[in-house]
Amino acid sequence: MNDAVNLKNAICNKWLEGKKDIYLEIAFDENNHLFHDFFEQKENKEELLEVLADYTELKLENTKIIIKNLSNEEKKEKDLRSQFELEELELERKKQESRDKIRKNPYIMKAEKLFDTKINNITVKEE
Repeated sequence: MNDAVNLKNAICNKWLEGKKDIYLEIAFDENNHLFHDFFEQKENKEELLEVLADYTELKLENTKIIIKNLSNEEKKEKDLRSQFELEELELERKKQESRDKIRKNPYIMKAEKLFDTKINNITVKEE
């Protein structure tokens, strides 16, 4: 499904799965209203329902998806994050670990002492 990238910007609000039916509620924050509009289009929503039914091995008529808008205040209040945001946070955490590791490197510390200076900025390349 080409739309999987778009779903990375969604927040899964509810996932209720029974033996014969499933209910999924996804939300997009104010910054991602275009994704909301995309999935609200009939053909895109139907395709998403088909994929969900196929994935859960349930009948299409037993699959329900609700697509909502989420205010930034509600998102912050409930501390909700999309998959995309979680991946970005993880990437930033790894970059910070790399910067900290570089700062604690004995050769870097020795060079700072030798030149009587401090490293202010470390740029970590993305792999």
